[in-house]
Order: sequence, then structure tokens, then C-alpha cells
Amino acid sequence: MLGSSPSNSNVVIEGRPRRPWIAGAALVVGASALILTAVHQSAGPFEKPAPIEQVLGDKAKSLFERAREAMRGDNASLPARPPPPPNRNVDQYLRGAAAGLGALGVALALGGFARRENFRACGGALVLGIAALPWQVGLAVVVALAFVALVGTPLVRRR
Repeated sequence: MLGSSPSNSNVVIEGRPRRPWIAGAALVVGASALILTAVHQSAGPFEKPAPIEQVLGDKAKSLFERAREAMRGDNASLPARPPPPPNRNVDQYLRGAAAGLGALGVALALGGFARRENFRACGGALVLGIAALPWQVGLAVVVALAFVALVGTPLVRRR
């Protein structure tokens, strides 16, 4: 009775049925990524960006100070400035979390395909994961994932 089940939802291995948990986890992760993306897009940015005048003023001041140091010749004696710490806000964390969940959903869906779990559940999880990515990562990654899905689907034959 090794894998002789007509449907691939509960394959029996060594007397125990194998549960299709990867497809279910992929569905949950992909749906949560899509929900997080939709909520973030509909609620709008939570933190307002700095005014353009302030950003340009800070850059001009930094350029002026560096030019003045270079004209004086003081820059050789001073050590190099460490890069400033990144200013991350809530919006960047939400975008990163949604992109990470979407990619994880896609990876779990492909893992479910590889384990020959339920084809519909894995396909739905793949669609949910890929749908969350365009807003966060960009069209190039979505096109690459679609290409991988189109090329990889014939390679994974259903037996």
C-alpha cells in the first residue's frame, strides 16, 4: 500500500497516512500576505515622508560642508564618516513583512507541488502568494515567478 492511493491528498507511507500540511500552510501564509498588502495599501502610508525642502536642504548642507573640508584640506586628517543608521518606519516594515510572507507562501506552494499534495490547494496558495508580491517587490519578480511556474509545471508530472 505504498503510495497506491488514487487521490494524492492522503498518501500512505509505511502504514501511516501522510497529511498535506504544506499546502494548507501555504494557503494561510499567502492569504495573510495578500490581506496585509491590501490593508497597507488601503490605509495608506502610516508615516508621512519628510518635506522635499527639508531633504534637499540637508543634502545641500552636507555637500557644502564636504566641499569646505576639501578646500581647507581637513578631510585627510579626519577619519571617514560612518554611514548614518537607516531610518526605517512602519511602512517599510509592513512592506517587507508582506513581501516576505508572499515569498514564503510561494515557496511553500512549490514545496507542496514537489510533495505531490493537493493540486488545487497548492495552486491557490501560489496565486495568493504571487498576488501579494507585485505591490511590494515589483513586476520583474512576478514575471520571473510566472516564468518559473510555466516552465516548472510540465516538469512536475502528476502520476
